[in-house]
Amino acid sequence: MRDAGIVAECDDGASGEARGAGMVAECDDGACREARGVGMVAECDDGASREARDAGIVAECDDGASGEARGAAIVAECDDEARGEARRARKSRNATMERAEKRGARVWSQNATMERAEKRGARVWSQNATVERAEKRETRLRSQNATVERAEKRGARVWSQNATMERAERREAWAWSQNATMERAERRGTRQRSQNAYTVNAKTIGESAEMEQKKVYTLGVVGLGEGRSIMSAALQSERWKLVKVCDLNEEICAQRAKEFGFSEWTTDYQELLDDPTIEVIAIYTPDQLHLKHVCQALEAGKHVVCTKPLLPSLEGAKELIEVQQRTGKKVFVGQSTRFFEPMIKQREDYDQGRNGDLETVEAHYITDGRWFLEKAWSRQKGFSWMYGFMIHAVDLVRWYLPEVSEVAGFGRSSANNAAHGLETWDSMRFILRDEQGRIATVAGSYTLPTFEQAIEPSISCVLRGTKGTTRGEYPSLRYNTHFEGEGNAAHAYEEKDPYYFRFEGKSHHAGEYQNYIEYFADCLDSDATPLPDVHEAVRTLALMEAMERSMRSGGQVVRVQAILDEYWSKGQ
Repeated sequence: MRDAGIVAECDDGASGEARGAGMVAECDDGACREARGVGMVAECDDGASREARDAGIVAECDDGASGEARGAAIVAECDDEARGEARRARKSRNATMERAEKRGARVWSQNATMERAEKRGARVWSQNATVERAEKRETRLRSQNATVERAEKRGARVWSQNATMERAERREAWAWSQNATMERAERRGTRQRSQNAYTVNAKTIGESAEMEQKKVYTLGVVGLGEGRSIMSAALQSERWKLVKVCDLNEEICAQRAKEFGFSEWTTDYQELLDDPTIEVIAIYTPDQLHLKHVCQALEAGKHVVCTKPLLPSLEGAKELIEVQQRTGKKVFVGQSTRFFEPMIKQREDYDQGRNGDLETVEAHYITDGRWFLEKAWSRQKGFSWMYGFMIHAVDLVRWYLPEVSEVAGFGRSSANNAAHGLETWDSMRFILRDEQGRIATVAGSYTLPTFEQAIEPSISCVLRGTKGTTRGEYPSLRYNTHFEGEGNAAHAYEEKDPYYFRFEGKSHHAGEYQNYIEYFADCLDSDATPLPDVHEAVRTLALMEAMERSMRSGGQVVRVQAILDEYWSKGQ
């Protein structure tokens, strides 16, 4: 608006200049008229003769003509000056308007620039506001997730407490029922027995019921390297009493005696076999000695806990099965990974159907195990990374897909392996399938550098089903789930680290051993078959033989039943 006013003012000024030029011309015309009037007055006042007046008139006329000519010239000159002034005025007006237009253009440009800047500022503000709202939403979500996680942990604790109480109530109800039944029988028996006989009998029956509920089993241990964990487990369990331990190495016997304050040891395995107070023998000797030591324990009338693998190959499986069936004693294979906290929780969810229909299982055991080769016996004939290490991953697959029917895979022996004098495969990859078409993968590497546990746990088991996917890890106490309608969740059990890992590092995991010997005690209580038993262990060995054959054949598919049929058809 200011620019428009300036232009109008310039226009008015130009018009004023033009009007001023006109007034100048008008004044010049008046001067000419006044000059002519003076001449006429002089003519009337003269008093000369007519001739003189005539001559004067003629002269006057000549002068007048000359004056008129001069006046015309003046008028013409004035007109030229007026026109010049008008032209200058127009030029000035045009210049003024041009300057005004330029100023207006600059102002418009500035306004447009400011408007664009304001728009950009508005967009930036809007973006900042959006980011701020997103951050607030993320904060709320984190807070909600943390609240949900805390609630889940509280719920898990409550559930665990409730489950413990429920088991206790069931045991109490069972005991009450037994006591009530016995009490009724005892009342009936009082008609034939004396009061003293009744009292003695009631006491005996009551003690028997008490022992059936909380029987403590006696244990002997052979092999005190890995047996260190089973000693810790037995000494801390309410279900077991450690009687005697054995190792050929006196130094390690003395070391364990000092470590646990337990002095009942021997270097003669026969002492454990001959001890009538020992009900169960736990065998943690080198793999190549398992067949001999297990059969000796069974023949001595002992139940057996044996670390994996039960045997280093199918060789000797028939003999072992025959001895076990003939003696009627139980053999339990200590596949410890099944009894690690995340795997226990994973199995509970699977048994409750939370995964839906199981489609795939992915298991691996990957670790830099070169430390293990420092044990002299590990480099003896028969040592195998597959049977000593990868069997953990294979067992996890068979836990969920017990009828795996075929397998194909590849293996490789590295320079690191060869440096320790070994030729057996130290890196292996397999794909497996059962009769329903469900798929599993098994992977293992044992002499190569590894990632830290937070990135790649040593052992992992992933279940993928139609309603949920879960992953259990070892040695990290983490369990990850994604169930239908729940989204991703991470569960951690770090508070149980001291229970599972009682010694230096993570190479000994005594908590798993305590879990599985207490499970075995429950099986002995109810005369149930502990799993894995001899038959399940033998089928796992057949699967591993099929894996070996596939590697030797360059990755061909090998059927497990073909291995079993071939083995049973032999006369050995």
